Amino acid sequence: MADKRLKIKGRSDGERFIALPYHMTDSTAFLSLSGKAVKVLLSIMRFYNGSNNGLISYSYKQAQECFGFNPNTVSKAFIELQEKGFIEQVKAGCYRGNASEWRLTFKRDDRKNISPSHEWKNWTSEKTEKGVKKCSGQLQKV
Repeated sequence: MADKRLKIKGRSDGERFIALPYHMTDSTAFLSLSGKAVKVLLSIMRFYNGSNNGLISYSYKQAQECFGFNPNTVSKAFIELQEKGFIEQVKAGCYRGNASEWRLTFKRDDRKNISPSHEWKNWTSEKTEKGVKKCSGQLQKV
């Protein structure tokens, strides 16, 4: 009976996933992200549970340990994600203490119960990013 209800209501069996909307992944901002920034973004997204946006606790050290990046690389990835509008630091962490708290700008802010800001849509490059071209209305990686 429980299995039938899961299928009827469209509920999952507990398996979680990360959703990346096409309109976001086709954007100039997303296509211009470095591979390391994409990895950090996906790792932050793993901690989003559907009701904790703005309260996602994730530290630079967690990213270092997860991917084996050096501290400068992790710092650059976080800066890149913030500059291009995918994440916002809500609360700064400290070196020996609590982790920083983050908000995904493409998800509803659960602290203030407001719609996503989609700041990444406003990002533009002064020059054309290397390796990104516009082809028949879609941005494509080269």
